Amino acid sequence: MKRYSQRHEAEVIDLYQEGHGLPTIERLLGVPRSSTWNILVRNGIERRPLKAACAGNEPPKGPLDVVELTRTTWLHEQGLTYAQIGELLGVGRLAVKARIQAARDRLGYKQRNSGRVNRTLGIPAHVQKVVANWAA
Repeated sequence: MKRYSQRHEAEVIDLYQEGHGLPTIERLLGVPRSSTWNILVRNGIERRPLKAACAGNEPPKGPLDVVELTRTTWLHEQGLTYAQIGELLGVGRLAVKARIQAARDRLGYKQRNSGRVNRTLGIPAHVQKVVANWAA
């Protein structure tokens, strides 16, 4: 186990107390996350709650409402890929995947059998019209 100098540990503590997260400290100082935690614990620094850790960054997303989940699942049933759905809804592919999972958990959504759905090369016109009406 590598020991860091007092000065190095002080830098880690200062950055953490300024609100920087472990990935940022790792990138700036080259101290692995596990070592950062060890330094913080050894010096009696308490772990910040998640909300405090996100201060100054994009706020954590709240729970998705039923309308968002229903729209996502409807697009999924139309044969669109996660990337296509994300393009229409303005979110990333992994966010779409998380919404589908949330719909399974919260709404009992049964995921389509991908073998029976014809994948489209583009977004069908009827789907684009429906999504345009959502924005209106």
